[in-house]
Amino acid sequence: MPITTRNIVAAIALIASVLLAGCAANQLVAHQANPAHVGKPPKKVMVYAVTYDATLRRVFEDRMVERLGSRGIQGVPAYTIITSESPAEEAQLRAAVAKSGADAVMISRPGAEEQSSTIVSGGTVYTGTVVGMYGYYSGVWQATKVAPRDVEGATWLMSSTRLFDVGSEAPVWSGTVKTSMQDDMGATLNKYVDLVFKAMVADRVL
Repeated sequence: MPITTRNIVAAIALIASVLLAGCAANQLVAHQANPAHVGKPPKKVMVYAVTYDATLRRVFEDRMVERLGSRGIQGVPAYTIITSESPAEEAQLRAAVAKSGADAVMISRPGAEEQSSTIVSGGTVYTGTVVGMYGYYSGVWQATKVAPRDVEGATWLMSSTRLFDVGSEAPVWSGTVKTSMQDDMGATLNKYVDLVFKAMVADRVL
């Protein structure tokens, strides 16, 4: 069969559809474990998702607590202690951590949004500086460069998840995730939790 312009266009369209279908809703941009805590999983973790959306917060915290349970780690969803829908003040967080009896705290918070028509250009986003649990929570930020990515008209949300040791307030694990906002949020959130959890397990901090 002769190669025609129509054949070429059809082939390009097919390749593009396959590539787009393979794009993950969540991409782990970077992650790092504290060597001092590798192989020393916590016994009890309070999970706190910092967001104004109460439903997403509850779903995230509950699902992460379920994942922790699969590793024999007791999880405490922060919404059972921090009942306000607004992000807690530092003093509230300290009190909640003490009340939970946890020896580690996981904090997940959203960062910058990116939008594109065809290509997400490289740029700078701001993520929490790992300077200690409460220093991070109170809004200390650092600039992070993000490499260009080909995307068809997507909106992406950068977010970060950190695991901290309560006794020393030192960071145990940190990860930055880039999430597509086009997909069903329920399915995306479930995959997000799995992605972050599996990365922490692979890095041997859980």
